[in-house]
Amino acid sequence: MDDKERECKIILEKKDYYEILGVDKTADESQIKKAYRKLAIKFHPDKNKAKSAEEAFKKVNQAFCVLSDKNKRKNYDMFGTEEGPGLSTMPEDFNPFDIFEQFFQDLGGSGGFHRGSSGGTRFSFNNGNGTFTVFSSGFGSPFFHEFGEDDDNDINPFEDIFFGRSRTINRERNSRRNRTENNNRNRYEENNRNNNRNKMRRRNETNFNNIAFWIQLFPLICFLFTFVVIPWCIKNLFS
Repeated sequence: MDDKERECKIILEKKDYYEILGVDKTADESQIKKAYRKLAIKFHPDKNKAKSAEEAFKKVNQAFCVLSDKNKRKNYDMFGTEEGPGLSTMPEDFNPFDIFEQFFQDLGGSGGFHRGSSGGTRFSFNNGNGTFTVFSSGFGSPFFHEFGEDDDNDINPFEDIFFGRSRTINRERNSRRNRTENNNRNRYEENNRNNNRNKMRRRNETNFNNIAFWIQLFPLICFLFTFVVIPWCIKNLFS
């Protein structure tokens, strides 16, 4: 059993929707979307060629379908199903691929699957500013970026879908905080430089004043030494 098939089996063995998505029961909407995005792309049958990929993909979509709906999630938390006690958790016509496509199209964009003659598959999304590839298999085009499970820190066109406005707001808040910290640090360093310059200036002024004082006092010392000290010494020594 290869690694991809083993990962699919792990998903299929899980019963709890929170465990399937890998989130806590207190997870908010943005955390659920983020978890779904990673798993849906990871297990999509056109990307993952493991035998159990489609079943794992369906289970991930079932979990997301319930936990992303407030009423279904409330019922699931209370009764274990999204409809209420004793009822089925999923309709018979449930289609995980519809949920996957709708997930990327709800904000007014357009997108879909494109299949090549060589069997390659690409799911792309157009948000009005250009076409972006969510994932591709078999195309190998260098002009498309594949958003996979390790792209949490990427700035991409789906940011508002996956994280709402939280990441953008947090990034702006962090940017403002960094600017404030840099400004405070610059002011602190400038104040230190000014204080050091003032201390140096005062020290130089004190030294200059001391030198000027002794220069002014020097003639008096010479006078006293010549006309007072020396005569007194001579008088006392030779008297």
